[in-house]
Amino acid sequence: MTAVAAEREVLLDVAGLSVHYRGEAGAGVVRAVDDASLQVREFETVGLVGESGSGKTTIGRAVLGLAPVAGGEISFAGEQLTRASARKRRLLCADLQVIFQDPYSSLNPARKIGQTLAEPFRAKHRRSPAEGVEHKVGRALEKVGLDPEVADRYPYQFSGGQRQRIAIARALVTDPRLIICDEPVSSLDLSVQAQVLNLLRTLQTELGLSYLFVSHDLAVVRHVSHRIVILYRGRVMEEGPADAVYAAPAHPYTRILLAAAPIPDPAEQRRRRADAAATRNERMHKAVTAVGAGCPFAARCAHATAVCEAEQPDMETLANGVRVACHHWRELRSVEHGGRR
Repeated sequence: MTAVAAEREVLLDVAGLSVHYRGEAGAGVVRAVDDASLQVREFETVGLVGESGSGKTTIGRAVLGLAPVAGGEISFAGEQLTRASARKRRLLCADLQVIFQDPYSSLNPARKIGQTLAEPFRAKHRRSPAEGVEHKVGRALEKVGLDPEVADRYPYQFSGGQRQRIAIARALVTDPRLIICDEPVSSLDLSVQAQVLNLLRTLQTELGLSYLFVSHDLAVVRHVSHRIVILYRGRVMEEGPADAVYAAPAHPYTRILLAAAPIPDPAEQRRRRADAAATRNERMHKAVTAVGAGCPFAARCAHATAVCEAEQPDMETLANGVRVACHHWRELRSVEHGGRR
């Protein structure tokens, strides 16, 4: 993080967050998120990356008040959210918005687009005249590249990419400071994905927005993020500047995510997949139903030793600003430097 970025106000501060659910009969408690911490500053995009079930969406839901918090603290713009009253959350919700993964199911099919976009604005400005609401909705649609006249249409009349632009417009209509983007392009075609990602970057520059960008795709996250947080089984494995994490991943799990992302260089793709295969061992298919005292990735890691299974690694800061929770990152890095790099 640059010195200028470090001086910006912290908008979202998640400290030691834990979210637990009651498991199925006999399964006990499921720790969806376990002592996770992250920050999002003004005008910054933080990518939250992990496989399905890693807890990334649960963190976003906890910030929005849609998931129960078992421990830790969440604050937004200096205001405590963890135990905030319903009234305080309503006051803050205009500054904290969300874009959901499925642009169709997140829009009411029985309501016109204009009605859907007007709802959050009316909640913020209860006495706003009808013409003021109509103008605000039209401006929001223009910001995402749509004609204001489409406000009189229904969701089924739009393509998937257009519906996601409408969902973005709905998030913009209250002039938020932070938007939680929950897999906002995963259901779109690749060409449309690029358009939506570029739109989000343009809006950030023009409107001074901050994003918490949730995704399973490290390559997509790198395209839009200033910093990346890698999550596995509810714990943060690695976090730091996006370019540093992408160029030299310190945690074996990050390397697996990186190898899963296709690239146009076949030789480099083969090398990445070989690296990912080297991080697997015969224990990776073993069922793991609960997080123990050690590293949650130990059962899948070829470099795991007894200490990995017995002790949870602390977050350590590397010279490039990346922080990693791995007992053996030094040995792995020295092997790399002594080998091909």
